[in-house]
Amino acid sequence: MCDYPFILLKSLNPDSDKLKKGVTPMKKLTIICLFLTVLFSSNAFSKESYTFERMWPMMEGQWYFKEPSGIAIDSEGFVYIADSQNSCIHKLTSDGRVVSKWGRLGKENGDFNQPQGIAVDSNNFIYVLDSQNNRIQKFKSDGHFVSSFGSLGSENGQFKLPYGIAVSMNGDLYVTELQNNRIQRFKTDGRFMNKWGTQGKGNGEFYWPYGIAVDRDGYVYITDARNNRIQKFDSKGNFIETVGTYGTKDKEFDWPLGIAISLQRKLTRINP
Repeated sequence: MCDYPFILLKSLNPDSDKLKKGVTPMKKLTIICLFLTVLFSSNAFSKESYTFERMWPMMEGQWYFKEPSGIAIDSEGFVYIADSQNSCIHKLTSDGRVVSKWGRLGKENGDFNQPQGIAVDSNNFIYVLDSQNNRIQKFKSDGHFVSSFGSLGSENGQFKLPYGIAVSMNGDLYVTELQNNRIQRFKTDGRFMNKWGTQGKGNGEFYWPYGIAVDRDGYVYITDARNNRIQKFDSKGNFIETVGTYGTKDKEFDWPLGIAISLQRKLTRINP
């Protein structure tokens, strides 16, 4: 068992893979764990030349997760992860370097109780769906608290187990609720705009809406988990179409949860 840091080296010998029996090469990179006296020995690996690339793994800070449930990326490429059971938000670079984290279990501003969804608007404000506190909190990209809205209930602007959140290009904020089986639309300052949905199997009805995504034209896509389908709406909640049924074949689902839209407007959904 090696107790020393790994050093990531790049082989300059194109045939060096043949010397590493039992080790699978990946882009000609070889991970070698050795004592410094061996590393700098003139006799070590005399048939090959190596150049230092980087230490691995990068451990500038804690990056452990416990049931991460939401992810979002800002316009500068920073990645934000809602860490549900640790009740915090992690901010990382696109290559996985830790930048910061904020939050703890609680009910005060900046605290969380099972944060689920997370979204970023065009101004890089961060919106965290604080599920068990039944509210949405807004932060600057450095984690400084800005505002919050929401409480437990079924009235306009209230929530019961909110789960998914998305922001449109024009600044509308959409939230899915599991227990209320509905979608609510807000402005990013928390102003209620409208809502739609109730429990059921018909068009525009839901049985545990989880994931939500909005494309660049403002169309809204919802994963209707227990109905095993995806529903599409316009920006105001008018039903357009649905796809899916229970199964494992194409366009069939088994409890779909997450959903995302590519730049080519292709849908990606996640089963548990």
